[in-house]
Amino acid sequence: MKTIIKKIITAVCLLCLWSPFSAYSDRAYLTDSEEEGLLIEINNMCWDVWCEGGYRFDFHTFECYFDNGECLFAFDYIKWRQTEGLFEAECMIYASSIDDLFANDHSYEMSQSLYNQVSSCIDGHSSEARSYFISLED
Repeated sequence: MKTIIKKIITAVCLLCLWSPFSAYSDRAYLTDSEEEGLLIEINNMCWDVWCEGGYRFDFHTFECYFDNGECLFAFDYIKWRQTEGLFEAECMIYASSIDDLFANDHSYEMSQSLYNQVSSCIDGHSSEARSYFISLED
């Protein structure tokens, strides 16, 4: 009986180690699936927070290099009902490990720090995007 219990405990521990988030603090980068999950989370949050104006967004890059504490966040502003032109924007997001990006180990939910930095990035480029799209109308 003790042998069976030990095998079950060992199996559970191995499953915990297999988790895509296990030991992620030690890596110097995001995996492709983590980047994709984070971009999906930012896109989902967009409809609740940032995407109410005259633009839609294409969030396409979130590359992290934790060894220097920076992540490149890049996206495009696309004006609703406009067939030409997009405004490319990017910001550096500061994070020393993946723990700084996610709220917990079991989902792609953004941390408060990441949410604040993404919000500042989007808000910070909005007047440039507005000017860019006005110049296309001339």
